[in-house]
Amino acid sequence: MNEEKLPQPVEPISWMGRVVIYAALLLVLLVAFVPMWVEFREWSSSVSQADYYLSVARIAYDQEV
Repeated sequence: MNEEKLPQPVEPISWMGRVVIYAALLLVLLVAFVPMWVEFREWSSSVSQADYYLSVARIAYDQEV
């Protein structure tokens, strides 16, 4: 009566289960990436606008001198 209990084998994840897991991981990455991308685009736009105004100011200053 002193039988050792062997561990039960783990059932492999089905094909559909893997697709669901990969889709969930992709969704999490997109949810994390999209706001950063939007913020970067806004920041890049403001930097481009500041660069434009700086160029205009330099041209105006050079013409005055």
